[in-house]
Amino acid sequence: MIAALLAALALGAGAQPAVTVSTAAAAPKSRLEAAPNPCTVPAGKQFCRARLDWTAATSSATAHVTFSANRGPERPLACGLRGRQEVGWIVPGNRYVFTLYGAGACDEAFRGEALAAVTVTGRREPAAGYGSSSGASPEPKKRRKSRQKSP
Repeated sequence: MIAALLAALALGAGAQPAVTVSTAAAAPKSRLEAAPNPCTVPAGKQFCRARLDWTAATSSATAHVTFSANRGPERPLACGLRGRQEVGWIVPGNRYVFTLYGAGACDEAFRGEALAAVTVTGRREPAAGYGSSSGASPEPKKRRKSRQKSP
């Protein structure tokens, strides 16, 4: 009560304290995700699959996704402000960097700023048996102690 009286006196008779309300929404963010990552190459196969999902928050007309393998040159993969693309050529031991760019058109020449990126890797499925992910491990057989009769 005393604090309210002091505030009223400081502001003058009948004045109301200023209230600031912020209604600005958080700016949308671009995203580029890969799943599963790392992907697992099934036994007997050479490649694994990963699915890319993206949303571009940009003022550009569109966006496009590129990729590079092992720091090699970037190559175009897909185009659109939102999208999903499956890549079924991930080789274990390689690193693939996928980058989402704002773009004026679906043309490499009109690439804008990088909006998001993800690195995808692959791994081999563990071999069945020893060292498998089942958690089972072979245990050595126990030796029987031989009993000798005493004379």
